[in-house]
Amino acid sequence: MAIGKRLATLPTKEQKTQRLISELSLLNHKLPARVWLPTAGFDHHVVRVPHTQAVVLNSKDKAPYLIYVEVLECENFDTTSVPARIPENRIRSTRSVENLPECGITHEQRAGSFSTVPNYDNDDEAWSVDDIGELQVELPEVHTNSCDNISQFSVDSITSQESKEPVFIAAGDIRRRLSEQLAHTPTAFKR
Repeated sequence: MAIGKRLATLPTKEQKTQRLISELSLLNHKLPARVWLPTAGFDHHVVRVPHTQAVVLNSKDKAPYLIYVEVLECENFDTTSVPARIPENRIRSTRSVENLPECGITHEQRAGSFSTVPNYDNDDEAWSVDDIGELQVELPEVHTNSCDNISQFSVDSITSQESKEPVFIAAGDIRRRLSEQLAHTPTAFKR
């Protein structure tokens, strides 16, 4: 909380961001320590708060900020020894998608193994039968390891309750349709 109060005294967002980075760098010199997040549901030690992963959020009179905290889970917070400090140059940075096993699937495997999520919406006007008939799924020809390119698909559509056949809607089609709808949305309210 003290960091937030010190940030609130600075006039610009750039100055607040610079101060946050320096505060977190100073804090990292004291870590790891017998420090924990009281809201977590497991025993752990805070190992590192990377200053490069922090951001100051927009606010006129306050200085809310978002930080990323690295913790090490332990058996018992009170009795477990504090972990040794690992130098920053020995820490390997990764994206969480690298740890997802389904990201390494081949194009052939991906074509037949989509994750399915049931639709729990009761909004009968969300999709009309004509809208769903127009949608097509196109699988990319180029193999990619990015999970950002793999879409989640819905199995149970409101309009396909009788047939029980899955309806696949690609994320790109949804973005395109929303963009088209926004382009044709009237700017005035009807009375």
